[in-house]
Amino acid sequence: MKARPEMRNIAKKKANDARRHAERMANDLEYRCRRLLNCVRARCLSGKGRNDWEWYGGKNLEVTVAVQDIMATWQRDGATQMTRPDLDRKESHIGYTPDNIQFIEHADNLRKMIATRRKRRWHRKPSDPTTEVA
Repeated sequence: MKARPEMRNIAKKKANDARRHAERMANDLEYRCRRLLNCVRARCLSGKGRNDWEWYGGKNLEVTVAVQDIMATWQRDGATQMTRPDLDRKESHIGYTPDNIQFIEHADNLRKMIATRRKRRWHRKPSDPTTEVA
């Protein structure tokens, strides 16, 4: 069965879009900061359907930064020299404000996240005889 011509065109368009996105992320700082701001807004202004809702939307974090603030922070923190820069909040209970954001390495941000988030609780079933009833 031969692929339809319109399917080939869709595949070419997707490949071209992915290539264009990668080029713009590498070379266009404003584009990268706009994408980053969109992700921040999605996390903080989302509903309960997201996996990370409890850490962002559930805390009612406000997003008061603009693209220019993120670009200024990028320059201030020297994110160009980082291997994988990540936008981080200095104080996790405060929202995304120009004074509360910084760029750090992705690995450091992961370590910080793991250290600050509480451990997940594993609940036993009520029929389990080792469960204590208060």
